[in-house]
Amino acid sequence: MSIFASQKFGNSSIIYMELKRLTGIITSRLSYLSSEIRLNGSINLLDSNVLSEDIFKNILNIVYGLNLHNANLDEQNNKAIDLVDDAAKVIFQVSSDNSKKKVQKSLDKIELPKYSGYTFKFVCISKGISNLKKSTFDVPDGISFNVDADSYDDKRLLRDVMAKDIDTIAKLASFLEKSILPSTAEERRPSVITYVINCLSEECLAEVSVNPDVKPFDFIPKIDLNKLVKWKAIVTEYAVYSVLVDKIYKQYDKLGVNKSLAVLASLHDLYLNLSLESSGDDLFDKLLEKVYEIVDGDGTCNESLTREELMMNIKIVLVDAFVKCKIFEKPE
Repeated sequence: MSIFASQKFGNSSIIYMELKRLTGIITSRLSYLSSEIRLNGSINLLDSNVLSEDIFKNILNIVYGLNLHNANLDEQNNKAIDLVDDAAKVIFQVSSDNSKKKVQKSLDKIELPKYSGYTFKFVCISKGISNLKKSTFDVPDGISFNVDADSYDDKRLLRDVMAKDIDTIAKLASFLEKSILPSTAEERRPSVITYVINCLSEECLAEVSVNPDVKPFDFIPKIDLNKLVKWKAIVTEYAVYSVLVDKIYKQYDKLGVNKSLAVLASLHDLYLNLSLESSGDDLFDKLLEKVYEIVDGDGTCNESLTREELMMNIKIVLVDAFVKCKIFEKPE
């Protein structure tokens, strides 16, 4: 079940979509990082050592409220310890090797009495740590280490951060987004829908007059056919802005062939995919959620837009697609 499955899409829709967007960023960046480390074989490669450890330092500091610093800056090539928080008395080894031998070797090389009274923690991001749970270790006197509580992998990190407040989640997502490249080309490519939303943000909606080509009750049979209750009022209210969307589409088409068609085709494809599992108001809600996720995650989106303004502009585009019969069934 989704971590947000218990939340209803409605008054909390903006929070819901923002959490989902942030989760997507965190998950994709951790997956990308895990793959890179696995391909490299070890995060302790000479050229990438400090960079990798600094990334994990910030991840752990944000998620667990620590003040870790890189131990290798204090003592070059410290084999047992990568990160230290002296105030919290914790030391971390970050490795791509999830073997019992690696953990035990790190424990054996901890410098004593320098770190006496510290808790040792082991992080393996490129592989799971389930294999370690059944292992026993010889822990040096003066060092604390519980394999269940003090071992971490990407799943554990994701689970722990999602138990935090939204500010912590957003802080980690922001750091990962800036520090790690997107995992897919699709994530880096701007959406045609975003262009339309950006253009809408520059228009004065209060000055829009009734579209003479759209009669107020033309789409009522379609609303009834698709069993729209909540969205009936929204469609009726926002249909007036189709004239504005048409103007933007005409401007967009001047930039290249099939620009507006690509927008409407994209919305149609989203509708077809989501309609396999949803219908009625729920389907319209999920369309709104999905388009919000696409646009808000697009680096070309107008950053000055508030969440409420973004939601409103997306509703205008969706209602226009509804009126143009690109989404939802139309009466025969």
